[in-house]
Amino acid sequence: MLVGLSAVLSPVLVQPRRHALPIALAVQAAGIALPAVVDGSAPVAVVLFGGTFLGIAATALKLGAGLGVPRAAAILTAGYSAGQIAGPLVAAPLLRHGYDAALLLAAAIVAVAAITAPAPLSRRPAGARRPRRTTPAAPAG
Repeated sequence: MLVGLSAVLSPVLVQPRRHALPIALAVQAAGIALPAVVDGSAPVAVVLFGGTFLGIAATALKLGAGLGVPRAAAILTAGYSAGQIAGPLVAAPLLRHGYDAALLLAAAIVAVAAITAPAPLSRRPAGARRPRRTTPAAPAG
């Protein structure tokens, strides 16, 4: 229930800004790993996870759409779906001795996502970028 309540705030907490995605993914990775390394930390972990979950999905879709790649939302959704299918298959064998190994693996995967999700680059080629003028040009003469 606490994850759901935290998720309600997620779109407000994780705004689609320049560095929001890597930061939110890092917070989520910490929330996933926390119960595996600190006893009694589950309530805090659930808030960290739930508070970032929906915001990460919304931000990734918005940033993906801004990259100019055709069908970016469909590609991102398919990739996310593949992870949702593969995750339990990979984690199930790790559950023989508790949840710690599965949580740490999931946290590591999300941490890699945080590291590899840099701020989006401009869609304009480098040669097309011009510095913005701050003062009007003087008349020639």
